[in-house]
Amino acid sequence: MNIIKNLMLLCFVAFPLASYAGHGESSEEEKPPISNISYFDLSPEIVTNYAAPGRKVGFIRVKVQLMTDSPGDVAVLEYHAPMIRDVIITTLNRKTQADFSATGFEEIRRECKNQIEELLQKEEGRKVLRDILFTNAIWE
Repeated sequence: MNIIKNLMLLCFVAFPLASYAGHGESSEEEKPPISNISYFDLSPEIVTNYAAPGRKVGFIRVKVQLMTDSPGDVAVLEYHAPMIRDVIITTLNRKTQADFSATGFEEIRRECKNQIEELLQKEEGRKVLRDILFTNAIWE
């Protein structure tokens, strides 16, 4: 009789533990995808001038973040940072005060992105840049 009690006790203890052993684990299909998006901070901030109405000169200060799909591409962006800065500064210098509106500034960002993509495609032979973000912009 003691053997039967011990077997029943063992079953009550062992089966719940066995069914719990796989609890919390998920298969490969259930795991959320891991994002490899990385950012490169183009430091220091860019400060340059642009044409203002009359004989005045306007100034703009902008903080730039470059987004890439691979953490390994951050080193590529860092390597090409001087040329990327030049593209952004040249683009901003050609603008007028009228271009710095909410919708105009988005167009400037897209123009910078396209020119940087062309530059990196020419230099690296592949797509490196995912997007460019102007995280802080002040102009007068």
